[in-house]
Amino acid sequence: MRAHLRSDSGPELTRFALDFAPHAGGDLLWLAYVPDGLRAWFRRFADSCDPTKGVHHPFRVARLFDSPSLSEIEFLVGRIRSRGQTAGRSGPQQIARAGRPHPLLESEDISGATRAVADEIDSGRLHVTTIVVDVHHLPILTSLIRPERTRVPLAVGGTREGWDRYVVLRLRALLTKLREANLHFLITTPLPQRVDRGRTALESRLIDAIEAEVDLSLVVGRGSPSWEQILPLRSPTSWWERLNQTCPRIADRAVMERSASATYWADQTQEEFAALAQSRGWMVRRAASEEDRREHWDFEIERAGERYRVDVKGQSRLRRGDASPQDGWHWIELRGVVDDGWLFAGKADLIAFRTEDSFILVPRTALIDHVHHHVDPDDLVSDQPSTEYRLYHRRDRSAVRTARSTGSDRGVLTLVPTNRLRMLGWAEWPV
Repeated sequence: MRAHLRSDSGPELTRFALDFAPHAGGDLLWLAYVPDGLRAWFRRFADSCDPTKGVHHPFRVARLFDSPSLSEIEFLVGRIRSRGQTAGRSGPQQIARAGRPHPLLESEDISGATRAVADEIDSGRLHVTTIVVDVHHLPILTSLIRPERTRVPLAVGGTREGWDRYVVLRLRALLTKLREANLHFLITTPLPQRVDRGRTALESRLIDAIEAEVDLSLVVGRGSPSWEQILPLRSPTSWWERLNQTCPRIADRAVMERSASATYWADQTQEEFAALAQSRGWMVRRAASEEDRREHWDFEIERAGERYRVDVKGQSRLRRGDASPQDGWHWIELRGVVDDGWLFAGKADLIAFRTEDSFILVPRTALIDHVHHHVDPDDLVSDQPSTEYRLYHRRDRSAVRTARSTGSDRGVLTLVPTNRLRMLGWAEWPV
């Protein structure tokens, strides 16, 4: 969705733009262009309409209200694209290349606030899928797009017409990058209030450029339709049904539950968690075999009237053949081998994720809300390290030739950054 929203009421326009956030999936990056004298008021206003303030939400809103330049937006889009390309190849060098500003603008400063948001993206704490450019004063945005005359390519000549044309091309290049990054993009601009204070010729050309690049142009006012009315009618198919349509079970063999083991199978990560819980004053009961198999939890912990069932997960390898586990990501099971998996079919209250130096305890229901909002059940990939908030349908193609009773379907998974699990966490226990 790429939309241009216009109104003569800035606050009403902002509220309408932010109402899109619950429909977008992922997190939202909110950029505001407000005169200096109104920024304190705007921050108070922003607190009143930020959809994540004061209530638990599965998404975040990151704010940049100091009128970021186009090169700063390009810098952030580069970080978003680098983060989304592959979990296994998002090293510092690649991120630096992807986030490099336009060659003509390398000397332009990137603010500390912008770099802080970029660091949040790099660390997995922000999964940005929507950018709102909230323009309350169009001349501010116009001046930020306009480069110094000495830095305009010679090809545009020294004329005002050539200079303005370059400014418009820069904006259109940014909109193209947003399209290529597969991001939702909403830009708000005010309607001219009076004929004698109309837009300059350059501002009008910028508005025309925006209109040419977006899917939807809308004047927002009283009686404007809601996003539910504007967006195409969504299929009544549920998130879970859509996942199963994207990844139908492989029916090469009848699905059978694994038989209960007569002996306890020791798991080092589970033993470590149990010992840690006891050292912190919790009484620990191990799940019975049926509870483990059918309800997907390993321990029940109890202390001072609190009682939780906990499913313990070790560190993840991005690929099964990797020599050692890594610490930046965890696999989340969206559908299991014989049932709907530990996230949806499980009865655990908490999922305990092992990291290099801790256990992160995440409420299972909060993780479900997070997955529903961030994971598109139609977005299937075939390479495991490319699976951040996307689907990976794991298969064991040799299973048909072996004695494995459940066949080759090994479930549907997604990758979630460890740092995002920290933000969802009920507690983190150092080891």
